This record gives sequence, C-alpha cells and structure tokens, in this order.
Amino acid sequence: MKMEKVCCRCKRNEQAGRWIPLQDTDTTLYSYGFCPSCYQQTLAEIKMASPKYSCRRPPERVL
Repeated sequence: MKMEKVCCRCKRNEQAGRWIPLQDTDTTLYSYGFCPSCYQQTLAEIKMASPKYSCRRPPERVL
C-alpha cells in the first residue's frame, strides 16, 4: 500500500491530483502537509502574525 498525503488543516487527501474529503479512519499510512488552498491561507496567517511582514508596523525613528 502506498502512502497518501493528507492536509493538516482541512483533512482532505490527495488522490490523482485532486483533494477529496478523508474517508479512512486509519491514518498510519498518510503523509501530512497542506492542500494548495490551505497552504495559501497558512502563509497569509503567518505573514499577518509576523512583524517582518506586518503593514501596521510603526515607522522607524531616525535620530
């Protein structure tokens, strides 16, 4: 049996390039990652939480 990918966020698994809801309860043979839409959402959340990417950062003081 081959290992399949499961999205950590939405719990869908990839089959033939498509992401479908997970049907199996035994997840021992699954590799975890993100489907494309959850990956984009996760990146956006990381950017919003990171001061490096935040657009609400106060201006730097020049002396």
